[in-house]
Amino acid sequence: MSPATPTTDGLLFAYGTLLDGRVQSRLLGRTLSGTPDRLEGYRKSVLTQDGQSYPVAVADKGKARTGRALKIAQRDLETLDDYEGPEYQRIRARLASGCECWVYVAAESG
Repeated sequence: MSPATPTTDGLLFAYGTLLDGRVQSRLLGRTLSGTPDRLEGYRKSVLTQDGQSYPVAVADKGKARTGRALKIAQRDLETLDDYEGPEYQRIRARLASGCECWVYVAAESG
């Protein structure tokens, strides 16, 4: 792969806690840069756990979540998987801008 070829592993769509620079610094040792974007086919919802509320994207045709496409290193995804826990699943998605990225959505029960 040439250096000019974009890698899809380099983007993470964030819409909640992972947008917080303090959380990014604590987990990854740095803050992440990115651009505004939109995740089509998902609506905003809330996950409550241990008395805390967390934003979560739930599949819903015709809805959209706004957030940011953050530049991320592949090595960081395992750390973020652990942080998000089993209530979230990481999937590949295409954003409104056309970029492909990773995104954490509500885990499918089942």
